[in-house]
Amino acid sequence: MKPQIVEIKCKDSLGVNRGIVATLYVDGVKKARAYGYGYDMRGVLIAELLQSRFSVELSAWARMNQAWKINKWTRSTPYSAMFYDTKHGKAGLQGERGYLSMFRIAREILGIDFVPTIHTDKSMTYIMQDAHVGIAA
Repeated sequence: MKPQIVEIKCKDSLGVNRGIVATLYVDGVKKARAYGYGYDMRGVLIAELLQSRFSVELSAWARMNQAWKINKWTRSTPYSAMFYDTKHGKAGLQGERGYLSMFRIAREILGIDFVPTIHTDKSMTYIMQDAHVGIAA
């Protein structure tokens, strides 16, 4: 996998429906958006990215590991943030469970790391790359 720059930018939305707008960019191209407050928008955006790019891999893992039997309310594993639709044969991620759970699923299931590079109060930037890149032997 070619390393890619993943950036999440946040801004306040003024007006009647005040909230936060978070936008996901991959290599400078807008890919997803989340709006509101009171939930982990960063996790939702990372989940959206993983589902759109790796749906086949996530579904195969979920099917093989019977993810539909995992208790969704157990917070002891990141897999509690994953579900499997047996009717359609597709896995999904509950990003609102937190971006750290999404990062852990990316690493443990897909072999992908999100390496933080720049963080400000309104922007978070990561390099998305193979997990084995940069590990000293």
